[in-house]
Amino acid sequence: GVLMESGDAETLRMVATDGHRLAKIDRRVPGARLERGVIMPRKGLVEARKLLEEVDQGEVTLLVSAKDVRVSTPTVSFFMRLVEGEFPDYRQVIPNTVRARARFNRNDLLAALRRISLLASERSHGVKLHLEKGRLEASASNPDQGEASEDIEISYGGEPLTVGFNARYLIEVLGAHAEGEVMELGLTDEVGPGTVTGASDPDYTYVVMPMRL
Repeated sequence: GVLMESGDAETLRMVATDGHRLAKIDRRVPGARLERGVIMPRKGLVEARKLLEEVDQGEVTLLVSAKDVRVSTPTVSFFMRLVEGEFPDYRQVIPNTVRARARFNRNDLLAALRRISLLASERSHGVKLHLEKGRLEASASNPDQGEASEDIEISYGGEPLTVGFNARYLIEVLGAHAEGEVMELGLTDEVGPGTVTGASDPDYTYVVMPMRL
């Protein structure tokens, strides 16, 4: 399910995780305040999204009760039953401090990952990202097919750093951002989680756990 709770300064926050990655987004909603966080089912949110995509900039009302959520537009209402249980403590996953920050063009890294991931292990989909001044090298290897690597230009002035990630997770988050967007990869160390943010939407944070390769 997806957690929805009140954030800071009249914002609503939504968080989703599968244990290997986490997405968090804040949106300003004046006057919105939830007494407690609630967990909404993924399937219900997919249907609610379809409903909202048909609304042409109209007002949408979100009403949260003890057991369900109602999403209403001027013409239709949609109910979804809340998921019972406790949502994982996502704050423990998001790094408090980031040691290294690299800015890059979304298209460059996405294209490189798509190409080299063809040689990544079919089981782990693992790729290595090696950062050094002005350059990121993405590489993958497969004992049956060989190795592949590709360099892209980045804005980075820190110490050399190498970390492994699941290529599929990175490809999915980059694919969800706009063409040509400037993005930032934040790293704590070789074994800590990485963060991905976009310049056009700093209130959206994606966290991905590293892999040992």
